[in-house]
Formats: sequence, structure tokens, C-alpha cells
Amino acid sequence: MTDVWELAAYVEAHPTNHEQRWRLAKKLYTSFEYRLALEHLLLLKNETEPRENIMRYLAATYYRLGRHEEAVKALEEALAVWPKDVGLREQLARSQAEAGNHVAALKSWREVHKLAPDHPFAEQAIARLKTIVDREAAEKYGLTPPLTVAAPGMAAGDQASPPAAETACPKCGEKNSADFKKCWRCSAPLMQGPDFLDDVIKKAERTEPAQVPWPIMAGLVLAGLFAVGVYFTLRGMARVSEAQTGNGPPADVFEALDQTLLWTRVLLGAVLLVAWPFVWRFAAYVANTGNRIYDETIYQAGAFLALSTFALLWLPWKWIIAAAIAPALLSALIAFAALKLPPRLAAKLWLTQLGIAAALVLAVVAARNGPGLLLEAPKIADFARENRAHQPFDATVRAPGALRVQWHSTGSTWLDQRINRARLTLQAPPTGPRVYLEATENGKRLSYEQIARDEHTSNLDALRTAVDYTFSITGGGPAEADVTLTIDSLLPFTAESAPAKP
Repeated sequence: MTDVWELAAYVEAHPTNHEQRWRLAKKLYTSFEYRLALEHLLLLKNETEPRENIMRYLAATYYRLGRHEEAVKALEEALAVWPKDVGLREQLARSQAEAGNHVAALKSWREVHKLAPDHPFAEQAIARLKTIVDREAAEKYGLTPPLTVAAPGMAAGDQASPPAAETACPKCGEKNSADFKKCWRCSAPLMQGPDFLDDVIKKAERTEPAQVPWPIMAGLVLAGLFAVGVYFTLRGMARVSEAQTGNGPPADVFEALDQTLLWTRVLLGAVLLVAWPFVWRFAAYVANTGNRIYDETIYQAGAFLALSTFALLWLPWKWIIAAAIAPALLSALIAFAALKLPPRLAAKLWLTQLGIAAALVLAVVAARNGPGLLLEAPKIADFARENRAHQPFDATVRAPGALRVQWHSTGSTWLDQRINRARLTLQAPPTGPRVYLEATENGKRLSYEQIARDEHTSNLDALRTAVDYTFSITGGGPAEADVTLTIDSLLPFTAESAPAKP
């Protein structure tokens, strides 16, 4: 009993911890401390959402205390919420019989037989109670009860040995069905051992709501996943900051996505961590799981999936599909295995929470980046596969001379707008006349600058597709000069020589 009183002290110090109070009530019941158990069960009934097992224990405790009418009342309240529960209906029938209301008990047993036609005791109980009700009615109205006819070969006063399927009462000798624990006539116990309430309590334990067995371990797992997510976030920020230092074009599509979707990933992690636990709670409500799952377990499942998904979002883009598949599989494992739900309820819970979570992810991505990213995702993936080995373009232009360049679409307007940058690098001869670079867009001058003797770099932003860009090289004297021009751009383009501008 030491652990019971320690648990009682804890509950007294933490009166709002209903899960520990529930544990205490069950321990008190199994320790035969029915009056103390009753106090805690009544508090749980009044201060928490309706739970089938709390009502089972409450009615059983009333029954143990001999308060059969109150047991009947508690079971009637429970059946108003769970009218199809056969176990509650059977418990009600037995409690009504103990309370002396045989008519109501007969009615309840008939309901049990209607709900479960193969119930092992219902037919015998109905026959027994019908005999009792008929006898009570005969006594009430002064009618003669049915005569008992002796079996052939026996005197009227002789008693036959009960058949194998019946038990003789040791007190009054009346015959009872083998499943009866008490004599229907005198209520004397027919056998020693557990009564029907033991079966009731065992059933309540079997249908106990699923919960995380090791709360401390669950907390450590969640903390570890959060630390992993933070680590990958900081590493992603550092990688993007390093790539943006040169202000040049991205090396490949994956780098462009890293730069563009950095804060989308962070926002997704925060939104999922806040929302997914409540999504699970709502899904449990929609699936009508009732009291099969503790709220703490639901919230822990949502937090686990949110933190796992956040960590997976930082995978390399070629593996990013795992960020969608893994949470779906993990949530299915939780719904179908860990929570021990019936397949129909598990499927409804899983599909509901997965659908809401997916819609939430799509909404955040579209809000941050526009719908183009989602609508054009296949085109972006195709371009990424076809342009894995991106190489700069080199050309030699003899001054005076020009290079005409036209950039083309990747097939995705959304991606075009994220990689519409280029870097021009010009290498002029170390000696000779001064060399100048003029850049035009459809004949409109964009820039005009002198090229340095060693190397000159120029960054172009907001490039437009299907537009002619001309880069003219002119010298400051009559002598000619060969200039090497390198174009580095992830946005595809074509280049050709053009006559020098007069």
C-alpha cells in the first residue's frame, strides 16, 4: 500500500492532474478501499470529459458498497452516452437485479440479447428473471403459481439431481444455471471466487485509453528532435549566407531553392509545431475515438510528427520527398499500432489529420511563395534533372566587337524569376589600349564602363527571357584587342557574335 499512499500524496499536492488521480482511484479500488476510491471517481466524473471506464469503476464501486440504486443511476448516465455498449448494459442488468428491480433487470437483459445475440448468459438470465417476475406478479395479485410436475419414476417430494449444466444452491437446494454466481431464490453465493465485477474491471483495463508508457522518455525524444531541427536550421542559414556573399547566380537549382525557401522552411516548422497537436485532437474528435486516447497522447503524437517533419525539411532537395512520405508512414504507425484503435477508427483518424496537415503545409508554402511553386513543381524538377552539370560560357571578342545573348525560360515562370541573374567576367590584355564594355537590352543602354587591365566583373539582375542583350567591346585606340568574356548564369541562354556598334 506504500505506493498507493505516495500516489495519494502526489494527487493531493497536484489536484488538477486527473491522470494520476485516475491511477489512484483504480489502485484504491483494487486495494478494497472503496470509499476512498469513490471520492476520487466522483471528482473525475465531475471535472473531466465523460469517460466510459470511469463510469464503469464508479458503478462497480457503488455496487461493492451495497449502494445498488446509485450504481444503477451511474450506469444509466453512462448508457445515455454509450447506448450500444453491451458491457455497460449487462452491468446495469445485474445492478438492477441486486437492487430488487427484476422487471427493469429483465428489460436490460433483453437489450443485452438484442445487442449481442450470442451472449453466453443472456438467454439464461432472461429465463430466470422471467420466472421471478411471473412469480412476483402471482404473489402480488394472489394468483396460484405454476405447479411443479414430478419427473416419471419419482415421488412428488423427491428432489432430482441437477443436470450437469445446473448448480444446486447449498443453502436452499434450488437449481441454478451454471453461470449464476448467486442463487436466484435466496441470493446465497453458489461458488467461491471472483464475481461478475471482476470481469467488468478486466474489460475496463483492456479498453483503457492509449497513452505514452514512458512520459520522461517521450519528453527526451521531443527535446532531441527539437535540437536536431534547430541544428539543421542554423546550418541551413549559414549555407545560404555563404552562397549569397558573392551576389552571383546560384550554382544549381537546389542552391536557388535553398536561398528562396529558407524562411519558408523555418515558418513551416513553427506552424506545424503549434498546429499539428491540435490537428490530431480535432481528428480524434472527427473520428469519434471517444475516451480511447488520452489527450496527452494525442498532443505528444502531434508534436512528435511536427518536429520529425521539421527536421526532414532540411534534407537535400533530391531527397525532399521523404519529408512527405515519412510523416505519413509515422502517423499511420501511430494511428494503427501505437494507439491500438479499431481499423476503421484508426483509418479515419489517420486520413483526417494527414489531410489537414497537408493542407496546412500547402497553404503556408503558397502564402510565402505564391501558387506557382506548387503548380510548376514538376517543371522545376525536370529542369533540375537536366541541368545538374552547369558550366559557365566562355567567348573571345575582338574589340571592336559584340556578343548578342538571349536568355530562355526554364519552363517555369516561378523559377525564371528566382534565377534571373548572371555574372559577366571580362579578361582584357594587360597591355594595349583601354577597353570599354557597353551592355544594352533591346537597344536600350544598361551600362557603359571601362574594363580593368586584369579582370573585370559585372553582375546583371532582373534578366528577362526572349529579349536581346548585346555586350559591345570597344577600344580606346586604333589597335585591336582580344577580350575573353565569361557568362555564368543558371538561366539558360544562347549567344552569338554580333557586329560592333558604329
